[in-house]
Amino acid sequence: MWRSSFRVAAIWSAMCGLVCVSALPVQAQRFTGPINNSSDLYNNLPAWQGGNWLGTSLVPTQDWKLGVQTDDLEIGVLVRQVAPGSAAERANLEVNDLIVAVGGQQVGIVDGRFVDFSAEIRRRADQSGNVSLLVQDTRSGRLASIRVRLDGNQSALRGTVVRRDRAFLPADARVTVSVQNISRPIYVVRNGEATYSASGQNSIPFEINYDPSYIDPNDAYQVQAQIVSNGRIIYHTLQPVRVLGSSRSDGIQIEVVPIQNTTVASIGSPVISAGYGSVNDSLVAQYSQIYRRYLGRNPYDVELAAFMVSPNAASELQTLPLNLMASQQYYDAVGNNNTMWITAVFQQIIGRAPSLQERDQWLKFFNDLRGSRMEVLRQLANSKRV
Repeated sequence: MWRSSFRVAAIWSAMCGLVCVSALPVQAQRFTGPINNSSDLYNNLPAWQGGNWLGTSLVPTQDWKLGVQTDDLEIGVLVRQVAPGSAAERANLEVNDLIVAVGGQQVGIVDGRFVDFSAEIRRRADQSGNVSLLVQDTRSGRLASIRVRLDGNQSALRGTVVRRDRAFLPADARVTVSVQNISRPIYVVRNGEATYSASGQNSIPFEINYDPSYIDPNDAYQVQAQIVSNGRIIYHTLQPVRVLGSSRSDGIQIEVVPIQNTTVASIGSPVISAGYGSVNDSLVAQYSQIYRRYLGRNPYDVELAAFMVSPNAASELQTLPLNLMASQQYYDAVGNNNTMWITAVFQQIIGRAPSLQERDQWLKFFNDLRGSRMEVLRQLANSKRV
C-alpha cells in the first residue's frame, strides 16, 4: 500500500469547477499501484484546445477492459458494479467510487456533452494496458490518482477464406470476414469483423480479434465471408461456419463462391466482374445518409454491396433507422448503458428529450422485454403515430 498527500481542492476545482473544503493529507489505503502527486499530475497536463489534448495520441492500439459498469454523471462516472477478478478489483475500486478522469481527460457529462468512459480507457491506455485514473474514494470522499493495469479485451478466431476457382480478382477486391449472432442477428459482435486484400489470392488467412464481452453463451454464432469489388459483392459464403461455444475457434475454413450473376472475362486472363444492375443512385444516397445520421459513418463496402443486390432495397430504407438504432454500435456510441440509449432513441423518434417519468417508464418497459431493443423501438415508433 502507498501513502500520498495531495491537494483535493485544487484537483476537484480543475476538473469539475467546484469549490471544495480544504484538503488534508490523505492515506490511500484501498488502491494498488503507484499514486501520483496531484500537483505533478495537473502541472504536466497538455493544453486543452478544441476537444483534444494536444500532443496526446488518441489512436487505440488494443482494446482494453477495466471491468466496471458505470453511470454517467456531470462530475464523472459512478461505479455501479465491479467484475470479480477484473483489473478494477485488483486496483481495489469499489461500488460507488467516482472515476473523474482517465489519463487527464474528464469523463461522464462534461459541459453538456457526453465523454465516453470506455472510449477514453481504450484511447489513453499505453501499449501495455496501463492507464491513470483520477478516483474519488467513496469511503473518505478524497481523490486519488492511481495507475491501473488493464485486462486485454479480445479473443481471436483464426482461419482461411478459400476460393476453388482459378479466376483472377480485380486489384481492388477485398474480403470481409464477420462473426454473426444467429440467435439474435441484430446483436452485433464488437470488433467481430476483419477485412483483407483478396487480389491474386485463392487462400486468404484471417484473424478476427472480437470482444468476448459481446458473446452470450446462450446464443449461437457463425462466421461468413464476402469478397467485394467496386462496391459490389462478387463472392459470398453458401455455408457459414459455426463458431464459439463447443465449436472450434482456430483453423476455420470458409469457402466462398462467385454469386450467380457474376461473369468471367473471356479475353486474356480470366477476371471476375459483377454483372448485376445497380440500385437507383438516389436510394444509395439515402442509405448512406441514414448511416451517417445514426452511426456517424458511411456504410462499409460489404454493407453497401448487400443493399445494392437486395430485391427490396426501397422497403429496407424504411426500417433501416430502427435497425441501426437497435445495433450494438449505436448502443455503444450513445453511452453503452440503457438510460442513455432510451434517452437517445426517444429523442430521435419523438423529436424531443423524454421527461424523467417518460424515461423511467420506457426503461421499465425495456427491462420487462428483457432488453429487446427492436421491440422498444417499434413501440416508440407506434406511439408517435397515435
